[in-house]
Amino acid sequence: MGQDNLLLNGGDIEIKDVIEVAFRGKRVEPSSNLLDKLDEGFEQLKKIVSSGEKIYGLTTGFGSLAEKSVSSENASYLQKSLLLSHAQGVGEPLPREVVRAMLLLRAQTLTRNFSGIRGMLVTYLTTFLNNDYHPVIPSQGSVGASGDLIPLAHLALPLIGRGKVEHNNQIIDGQKALQELNLLPYSLELREGLALINGTQAMLSLLIYALYHGNKLLNLYNLSSSLSMEALRSSTSFLNDYVFKVRPHPGIGRVIAGIKEHLEGSHLVNPQPPHRVQEAYSLRCVPQVHGTIETALSFAENLAGVEINAVTDNPLITPENLIVSQGNFHGAPLAWMLDSLAIALAPLGTMSERRVYKLLSGSYEKSLPSYLSLKPGIQSGLMILQYQSASLVNYNKILAHPASVDTIPTAQGQEDHVSMGMNAGLKLMKIIDNLYYLLVIELITANRALRLEGLNRAGKGAKWFEESYGPQIPESYEDQSLTEEMESLKKRLFETDLI
Repeated sequence: MGQDNLLLNGGDIEIKDVIEVAFRGKRVEPSSNLLDKLDEGFEQLKKIVSSGEKIYGLTTGFGSLAEKSVSSENASYLQKSLLLSHAQGVGEPLPREVVRAMLLLRAQTLTRNFSGIRGMLVTYLTTFLNNDYHPVIPSQGSVGASGDLIPLAHLALPLIGRGKVEHNNQIIDGQKALQELNLLPYSLELREGLALINGTQAMLSLLIYALYHGNKLLNLYNLSSSLSMEALRSSTSFLNDYVFKVRPHPGIGRVIAGIKEHLEGSHLVNPQPPHRVQEAYSLRCVPQVHGTIETALSFAENLAGVEINAVTDNPLITPENLIVSQGNFHGAPLAWMLDSLAIALAPLGTMSERRVYKLLSGSYEKSLPSYLSLKPGIQSGLMILQYQSASLVNYNKILAHPASVDTIPTAQGQEDHVSMGMNAGLKLMKIIDNLYYLLVIELITANRALRLEGLNRAGKGAKWFEESYGPQIPESYEDQSLTEEMESLKKRLFETDLI
């Protein structure tokens, strides 16, 4: 095995491992010992079946059809039919990084050897992953209760030569993908179809996507707020070490340290108020708000760390050959966390919009002209950027409404409480996208203000941003559309692996 590969051996993996695979293309390799162990477990399950024991999803139908018996002759057909009947997703495909995380996490939960599958199934999943063959997974349809049935069914279809696959930015069918990978369509046996779709890996992948971007956004908003502080010639008394000492939430201390580093060398901010007794909350309370967001992200990381290595299949097939029917597939822990992160992250944009308003108002810091225009009245300057910011903030407030407080029973009432966790994750993904746009608006606005104030007097963070991204921001103060520049800067910040 290559030294840089992630080894799957039935033990625990970490969030950083998932990020390396999903976002940075790290390869995955199941150990030969693991594959042998899975095959042994599969043979044990065959013996249980041959004894005549009734097993959900193997010798019965699914959901409310669990009381319907299925003969052993129809077992393989049942598993294939399950994938085809459940792959009913609609909407835009999930991002590539989310799909890569799903491939890894589905393989990881199967390695725990509680699902009664063959080692070859894990090999198929990792072969698709390592060769960048990404199943096309429509984003909408899961209620997050019996696992993410619909998205996971779409994930599994290419293994049997059905569905669609993205490879090298081209969409091909599942059969062609198998041919290119020199694989035969996987022949599902016993309960392998159910084992592929009964779990929380779609919701979990959205959570890891949110953690990756959430931590990056937090660092970038620390930067953007420091640029605004400089442009508004803010006092920095609220960054005093005693602020953290008397309210020692770790996030507050780390945010203060980060902003101080960005302001290092600045001649624009002042330790004491120059002409304002106290700064507005969108400046003065950045450590407390951003620090709380860091705490929320840390809490979510702990939950995701448990879920990554959890078995969310049903029923469990234990080492003692017990068949345990249970509800580990229910998405409640993830749904509530995804909703909580939406609420936690949204204030990044809310605070930013208030700083943009001050940068453009011409009244909070009188050295700055209205709308940062050199000809106010004749020209509108950056007036409309604040409109755009207000619109995006409003959109995020709507999206922050929790999905997990709702439930709509499915499967003829058998599944009578669902989590709606996938919808919570999809909303969070859109909030994150909007936050990148809000970030870009503040960075462009603060950067223009600092050019007026004198970038040579700015601190370390502002100079880094000007050097790294300044060429993308027009130097002209003439009225012009900045849509292309905003899209370009957003794309760079979104795709750059800053953490």
